[in-house]
Amino acid sequence: MSTPEPPVAKYRYTLTVTGNSLDEIDGEITDALNEIWSEPTVDFERIGGRSQRKLEHANPEMTRERYDAELAAWWAARKDARS
Repeated sequence: MSTPEPPVAKYRYTLTVTGNSLDEIDGEITDALNEIWSEPTVDFERIGGRSQRKLEHANPEMTRERYDAELAAWWAARKDARS
C-alpha cells in the first residue's frame, strides 16, 4: 500500500549554489536571502555563475491552516502505513 504524497505549500523556493569555498557559498546564500526579503515578487528565476534561484506559486489556493491540517493527515497516514 502506498502512502499519499505530502501536501504542496503555497510557495516553492529553490536555491542551488555551487562554490569552491564555504565563503563563496555563504556569500551566495546571503545574496539570495537579501533578494527574497527586498523583492516581494513571486514567480521569478535568477541564474548566475554560482547560483540558480527560483520562487514560484506552487499551489496558489493553499492557506497556512489548510497546509498544516493536510500535513498532519499525511504524516499520520505515512506513520500508519509503516506500522
